[in-house]
Amino acid sequence: GTVGLAYFGTPIGWRMTPGLAWKMYCGEFYAPIAEAEPHAGHEALARLEKEKFGAEKLCVVTMNVDGFHTRAGNANVAEVHGTVERVRCAEHGKFPMPRTDDPKKVRCPTCNKAVRPDVVLFTEELPEDEWVRATGAAKALGVNDVMLVIGTTGAVYPAAGLPEAAIRRGVKVIEVNFDESPISSSVDVFLKGRAGEIVPKLVDMALS
Repeated sequence: GTVGLAYFGTPIGWRMTPGLAWKMYCGEFYAPIAEAEPHAGHEALARLEKEKFGAEKLCVVTMNVDGFHTRAGNANVAEVHGTVERVRCAEHGKFPMPRTDDPKKVRCPTCNKAVRPDVVLFTEELPEDEWVRATGAAKALGVNDVMLVIGTTGAVYPAAGLPEAAIRRGVKVIEVNFDESPISSSVDVFLKGRAGEIVPKLVDMALS
């Protein structure tokens, strides 16, 4: 709920009450994601990377923090809002999230100090390394390339600006979305429906 989000969704909550923030984060946010699995759309994009383009030519840029693209098998993933699959220490950087719901066990393996999830909290800026990777991949696309825009509202910036810039440069843009977004009228192809149903079909066509 709103109270829980105030504890684990803001930097203040993690600084002031880290134990409570971990408890609420694990119970209300992390546990449901950890128990879920990537769907057929995630798996299809991983197959497209492995069987056709390779990680050098296919980069997945995601605003989701569930880590599903990496779990499905994609190697080149720019997680611009971070991921629940990692935590970070202020002194020693990032490391995998331990599979535990006991906040006392989530400590830095180097200094044993408290850590926090490697996700972007409210009021925080995007991680520079992930954003540089995302913008670099988008800028590398030319008029003979394709950008897939999948399941986004198209309203969360700065990430929403990536397909807008690609459209202006003449990149072919295909949008797969359950509802129309602000860029739907400008893309080359708009496919209405669920990503888990449409993306596998697109990948099958690309691999045929």
